[in-house]
Formats: sequence, structure tokens, C-alpha cells
Amino acid sequence: MIKRNNKGFTLLELLISIFILTTVIFIGYRVINKSTIDIKNQSNINKGQLTMNDMNEYLTKDLEQASSIALFLNNEKVADTLVEENGDSEEKQNILSDKISDLENELNKLSIGNKFDYSYAIRFKNDENNTYSIKYKVEITKSNHDYKYSISREENNGIKISFINETLLKEKELPFLIEGNSPYKVTLGYTSKDNSFTKHEFTITYRLNNIITTNTTNPPENEVVPPQVDYDLDGDIIFEFTRNDSEQSSNQTNLNTTVKVKDENGDYIERHDQTNNQDINQLSNNRIEIVISKSQIEFYTDSNSYPTINNNQIGKDLNNVKYVLIKIGKNVKVTSEPSDAQKISETEYKVKLRTDGQPSRFTFRFDVTAYGTNKIAFTFIEG
Repeated sequence: MIKRNNKGFTLLELLISIFILTTVIFIGYRVINKSTIDIKNQSNINKGQLTMNDMNEYLTKDLEQASSIALFLNNEKVADTLVEENGDSEEKQNILSDKISDLENELNKLSIGNKFDYSYAIRFKNDENNTYSIKYKVEITKSNHDYKYSISREENNGIKISFINETLLKEKELPFLIEGNSPYKVTLGYTSKDNSFTKHEFTITYRLNNIITTNTTNPPENEVVPPQVDYDLDGDIIFEFTRNDSEQSSNQTNLNTTVKVKDENGDYIERHDQTNNQDINQLSNNRIEIVISKSQIEFYTDSNSYPTINNNQIGKDLNNVKYVLIKIGKNVKVTSEPSDAQKISETEYKVKLRTDGQPSRFTFRFDVTAYGTNKIAFTFIEG
């Protein structure tokens, strides 16, 4: 007679196995889920910090040239630092600060489904008509029990940059303030590592009075032009051309070229550093060509080649970049303007990138006119 072995798992063994498997799956899910949340939060924090860096850059440039600032609440002017020269200095310092309580009251009484906005309109010294050349606008809306805010920079010529768009306001506080009257105190808010609303404060002083004017007559051919005052030129990518003529003959120069790229933490990393001896005449009418795709940036010139900058090497996502802002340093003379570019000022150009998925390509020419450091900066504006 054949005996059959029908031995299998008992009910108790099966229950224990299921319990162990369920516990392992639960623990694994908790670990993976926490890691995913941490990565997402860190991404949001880095994006917030980069946004603050961008705003800091534009505010520094604008406020260093500001002659006065007007504050608007719901499109109605409520404060203005444009007062008589013999006005009380303390009063000028407190004009914008005294109206913060009005902005806070507007925020506190905001009801569900409604919004309010306030803006700082910046006038420039060379603007004889005192028109508002730059406006920083904040819009706050209330949806259910949440507050969302947007911050943008608008120019008279219609150019608008959105720094923050419909972002959750973690605390019931004003996310952007300007106080004082040179020095200006600026307060920016963003979400920090502990998911709380953190305020970043800094001061900016009007600096144009400190610029020393130089003789503007044209120098003889091949004569070295002394460098003008050139404050730190910021951007996502910076080209620096440094001339050192003192160690060379009259028609030779020692030229150092450096390319710096701003990473996701806002720090500059050198991607290229090269020194060559060049004829001074070759520094005229230099060509620079930029090719931008969704994955990389390429630069070409008449005399040098530069390493390709990949999407993961720069603090901006090239897939979301819509415009490139080109800023020319004071010691660089543009001889041929960037192709297909909108001229914002004598030293700024804005280029719109292609939207058909093909690489965008534009070219311009320039002279390296002065010994010392000559800069060209590229800022990538996300849409």
C-alpha cells in the first residue's frame, strides 16, 4: 500500500508568514514614502532659495539706481518717498514702513475667494519725468483656509518676470517688503527646511553717486581704455575676459577667459579657465554664438572652444526656460547686437527661445575694450 505525504502548512504557520510579510511591506512603504517626501521637500526648498537669489539679483540692481519708491495698495498710491530735498530724513526713512500696518490689515480681513495686491514702483535718477520704470507686484488670494501669493517684476515696456506664481503662503505674513530710503531694507519670505516660513533680510544702498565719471572722448587706435566702475554682474552663466597688458608688449595682451556656472544651490562653479597671449587687435569684433536645447548649452567663439554645459550642471531646468537675458558689462562694447533679441537697454538684451522643440541659436559680436575684467552674463528665465 502506497503512503501519501499530505503534510503542508498549518493555519498557524500561514498566519505567521502573512503577518511577517505584511510587517516588512509596511516598514518598506514607510521608508520609501518618507524618502520621497524628503526629496520633494528638498526640491521645493532649493527652488525657493533659487527664486530668492533671482529676486535678490534684480532688486540689488534696481534699488542701487533708485531715486524714490512709491507704494501702491490695490492700485492706489498710499506712500511715496519722493519728497523735497530739505524734507526730514527720518520721515523719509519711515514713509514705507509706516504703511506696513495697512498691508497687514488688508491681509487679515481678506475673505475666501477674494484677493488684494500691493506693489513698489521704483523711479530712477535719470528719469526726469519721475515715471515708474520698474514695479514689483505682490498678489495674495484666499481659497478656503489657504493663502496663495504671486510676486512679479514689471517694466514700462511690458516686460514681465514672474518670480513666484500661486505659491502656498505657509504663514499669514507679508512675503515681500521694502523699507527705508537708501539704505533700503528688503524682506523676502520663503519655505525653509522645517517647512516653515523663513524671512531673508538684506540692505541695499543707492550707489550711483559713487561712480566716478571719466573722459568719454574716443582714445587713439589700439590705446588701452581704463576700466570703468563695474559692479558685480550676476547671472546663471558668466563669461569673464581678464586683460593684463602690463606684462606684454604694446600690441600683445595676456587674456584669461573664465566661464562660471551657478548651480542649484546658488554657488558658482568654474567650468572653463584658460589663459592665452593674444594680439590686441584680435580682441575687436569677437563673435560669440550660443546654442540652447532642452538638455544642454553650447558656446562657440572665433578663437576658443568651451565645454558643453549640461542640464544637471546649472541651477535652472532648461526644459522650462523661455527667455535668456543677456547683460553686458561696462567694459564690453557690443559691435553687433544679438540676433532676434529685444533690446531692453544699452547693456541688456532679451532673447525668446524656440517653442518647437528645436535648439535656439543666436549670435552677437563685441570688443574687449579695457584692461582688467570684462564680463558678459546670461540669465535663464523660466516660464
